[in-house]
Amino acid sequence: MKHKIKTLGIIVLAALIGFSMAACDNSGGGGSGAGHLGSTLNLSGQVWTMDWDNDDRITWEQFTGNRSISAGFWYDDGWDDIWIDIGGSGSINAGQLSFTIGTPDDLVSISTLFDGEIEDEFHNFRISDPDARAAVFGGFRATGAGRSGELLRMWLSGNTFEGVSFLYVDRNVTIAGGGRTTTWDCDCGVCRCEEWDDRCYCASRFITRNLNINLRTGWNAIHFREVWSFSGGMDTYTLTLSLGDPARLRWVLDEWGGGFQGFSETSESSERALSGRLGARRLRAIR
Repeated sequence: MKHKIKTLGIIVLAALIGFSMAACDNSGGGGSGAGHLGSTLNLSGQVWTMDWDNDDRITWEQFTGNRSISAGFWYDDGWDDIWIDIGGSGSINAGQLSFTIGTPDDLVSISTLFDGEIEDEFHNFRISDPDARAAVFGGFRATGAGRSGELLRMWLSGNTFEGVSFLYVDRNVTIAGGGRTTTWDCDCGVCRCEEWDDRCYCASRFITRNLNINLRTGWNAIHFREVWSFSGGMDTYTLTLSLGDPARLRWVLDEWGGGFQGFSETSESSERALSGRLGARRLRAIR
């Protein structure tokens, strides 16, 4: 059985929360805005929790507790998902994240990170130096006070969700590919009608924009932006990838038994993380 490194799967959580919800506050925190972050990655900022009220409006609350954190990725050994810690040090203290990492403990070829379904989302997907060594994480595991959870950098507003993953490379590398449009019908060609939004979903379309990201030696922030729309029985998801860490994004903590419980459901499908497709398709079932 082929082993898979589950690279960026935590990012798709935002799709699980619901594109039609309206956010209450546009303040962010902790983002540098830069895409190239140097040989040492320093992350900090206020940690938030998120829920929604009875009117499906996002509610935010500043987290004030303490948690231990671990940066890493999921690895499928053919039997189970294993969390691989890539090093670094930090914690959440009184609601504030502080984390530093230099060269990660575990590096793999960058071609391994993008092997499989990720590259299939683009025409002529290519890596300028497939032998470059790399590591990536889309968030942290968090533990403390008898609870477990995950923390990631994200923002949700209206029909758009955004997230950031952090990618380390040991040399300059360019990843590129042409945009692609993929359309698939609902199961067995039968439209699925949902009572909660009075819509019938007959097909879905996934669009990726052209990809051209120049990674530099050291740490890089990859920004994901996906926009959802619906028309004529078809829901459409349009994905754009670029370098950067917008300041409006927040560090959002989800712990088992918390409000939206999104992270745990994405780990099994992280090979789709660049697209967020599976998370988006689960959207209606979870709400």
